[in-house]
Amino acid sequence: MAIIRVPRQHSVNKVAQQILDALRTQGEPCYVLHMYHVSIDEGIQPRCHVCYDSIYKGSDSTLNCSNCYGTAFEGGIKGVYRVFGIFTDNTNEEKRSKKGEWTPDDRSVQLPYLPDLMTHDYVVRVETWVENDSPDILGGYYRMGTVKELSLRDGSRYGKTTQDRISSSAPISLLPANHIIRSWVPENALEFEYDDSTILPSLANENLAHPLEDIEVIQ
Repeated sequence: MAIIRVPRQHSVNKVAQQILDALRTQGEPCYVLHMYHVSIDEGIQPRCHVCYDSIYKGSDSTLNCSNCYGTAFEGGIKGVYRVFGIFTDNTNEEKRSKKGEWTPDDRSVQLPYLPDLMTHDYVVRVETWVENDSPDILGGYYRMGTVKELSLRDGSRYGKTTQDRISSSAPISLLPANHIIRSWVPENALEFEYDDSTILPSLANENLAHPLEDIEVIQ
């Protein structure tokens, strides 16, 4: 006789919370910038009024536009969050071409299950924090590669959703000093907390929280 397992959300939440605790213990507070993307924001977010060409569906100046940060969407940044992440060491791989030799800063990062991130989003590291829990010296700005989501399948239900995700990871590459996203700097934040009863988050209306809090929404 076939046995159909009933989904147990509490078990998924427990593992997700354990990973959050591990990130807070072993990781470092950093900022993640979720940008606007054509695949999910086309027709919803207005296009950039500075650089977007409606005929050619883009612009040669898009990557250098300070209004959209290279996304061709108004504002550029969909959401800014402060989370804990665990960064691996640089691979120290030497690359060669006709233009010379260089050693790119390529590594990977493990992050919480939320917020939803994807390729071409950004991670900003912070070297030091001041006493009022604000960033003092920013570290590297990194572009994210393919984001891999780790899910815990429990019970007979459709998988790979916000209900069963427990963490995410992605390769990241250090951006050059002249990249337009480096003009972004952190401002005041709202605390973005994880709800114990559900895998989905709830928004609080507090000001900038301590770096040891779970996650913060800034924009």
